[in-house]
Amino acid sequence: EAAGRAAILAAIAVGAALSWVLATPELAVASTAAFALSETLDVAVYEPLRRRGLLVAVTASNAVGLLADSLV
Repeated sequence: EAAGRAAILAAIAVGAALSWVLATPELAVASTAAFALSETLDVAVYEPLRRRGLLVAVTASNAVGLLADSLV
């Protein structure tokens, strides 16, 4: 939480780079898109809910991120 958005962007970049090295181009694109979308939605849900409590924010943001990752 302290590292914020910079850490999230770094994680997406590392995940994308690993996908490009280890997977086919099609899978790398899909993986990067899914990861970027799910993490973006995760943060978008987490930040406004954080003031309601950590458990509420984490549960809701993880549910949204998981759903987005699965659908992409």
